[in-house]
Amino acid sequence: MSGLRFAAALAVMGLMSAVGGFAAVAVFSGNAVQAEGEKNIVQATEYQLQSADGTTRGVWGVTDEGMALFSIMDKQGNPRLNMAQSDKEGMLLSFMDGKNRLCMSQNVLPDGGAIITFYHPNGKTAFQVSSTGKGDSTLILNEKDQKSSAMVAILEDGRSVMALTKDGQVRYRAMLGKDGTPEAAFINEKNEYTWKAGK
Repeated sequence: MSGLRFAAALAVMGLMSAVGGFAAVAVFSGNAVQAEGEKNIVQATEYQLQSADGTTRGVWGVTDEGMALFSIMDKQGNPRLNMAQSDKEGMLLSFMDGKNRLCMSQNVLPDGGAIITFYHPNGKTAFQVSSTGKGDSTLILNEKDQKSSAMVAILEDGRSVMALTKDGQVRYRAMLGKDGTPEAAFINEKNEYTWKAGK
């Protein structure tokens, strides 16, 4: 697998699961073309920027599938800033630590939705805010092992929801209905209401 193709695969992973990065080792494959008038145009599918010792410090290219990629590496060759765009996956901007782990990412999806995610040092999602093309808005906070989380959302129809989870299961939920009527509920590990107020 070429460096650019590997970078594209990791970019798609980042768009789908918010975990990924680029580790590109690119091969220059451009050529210069004289355009009409006096403008010079350089055309290529892949460029690389190298330091004096031969370490790849930057990659700019387009995969066979049409994904445009841009990546900046540190002096050890580890990816630190990555951008990717395709009609299918949308736009991704991510910032990495020196160990191929995401620190922060921003996604703009083809349907107009957007996601901003911050990560714990272990690579798991710490904080995420998102909006969909339909009008939903969501804020999620996770503890470092993802066992507990808190979510606040405004749904497309105007309802507001707050939920607290443990081990991936909602244990408390509060909501305002479309007419403003409040509802609150405690939920046990069997997904049964132990207490509920409102509708």
